[in-house]
Amino acid sequence: MGCDKLSLRVDGVTLLERAAGVLREVFDDVLVVTNEAERAAGLAGVRVMADIVPGIGPLGGIHAALAAAGGDGVFVVAADMPRLDAGVIGRQVARWPTVEADALVPRVDGRAEPLHAVYSNRCLPAIERQMALGEYGVRAIFEHIRVAWWTPDAADAACFANVNTPAEWSAMAGESRRAKRLGEEK
Repeated sequence: MGCDKLSLRVDGVTLLERAAGVLREVFDDVLVVTNEAERAAGLAGVRVMADIVPGIGPLGGIHAALAAAGGDGVFVVAADMPRLDAGVIGRQVARWPTVEADALVPRVDGRAEPLHAVYSNRCLPAIERQMALGEYGVRAIFEHIRVAWWTPDAADAACFANVNTPAEWSAMAGESRRAKRLGEEK
């Protein structure tokens, strides 16, 4: 991207602030796991912790969140998703008790979305094995755990989009400005 994605602004707040705010709408306990805890230090209403094993990407974040969380598991989301939606997250989490699996992962357009998913504490051994092997891709653990796949409504698909390039950011920001203008015209 050429810059810190999480400092990009949507409607006056950074992507990280926006993600934390959406998650606070759904959960009483929000944990931000990051390699750079200082950038999340000012977030209100969240706990912040560093990765237990730094520098291995999202798998390390999931590992740290599961290790720190009490209860059955955690909902994990990437903070670079500018269209996160509390309603979609709430519907996904409401499905969790109805599945017999170690993870509840959405499929959008046939593609797994491992960073908008629920993971049980039962995933920890598989994650730790993957980490020991030096295999840090989140999708790799799906071969070693029971996954319940969830297909969200087509209308909700946009909330799973993330930004990785300046072109993606520009396109998403342009769509947001157009939608805002249309809303103001009504």
